[in-house]
Amino acid sequence: MNLLRLSGGPLLCGDAILGLFDLDSATEAPTSRRFLRFREAEGTLTATDGGLPKSFVLTAKENAEGSSSAVYFTHTTTASLVKLLD
Repeated sequence: MNLLRLSGGPLLCGDAILGLFDLDSATEAPTSRRFLRFREAEGTLTATDGGLPKSFVLTAKENAEGSSSAVYFTHTTTASLVKLLD
């Protein structure tokens, strides 16, 4: 089981990570921007540190109420996150 510690944020289980996304390229698409605005309004979007975000991590987890997901902004690049998971 791989674990990923987001700087200033939570420790994530690799199995719970649905995707790692570059913020610049992901926000070019209107659908991605709507998704992130929805997550922010829903309260499931979290900035993990004070730096300018470079990527975001989409996670899922199962709990007693069913499944839920969260989005974490991080200043760590997507390439660095992938290396940390390997």
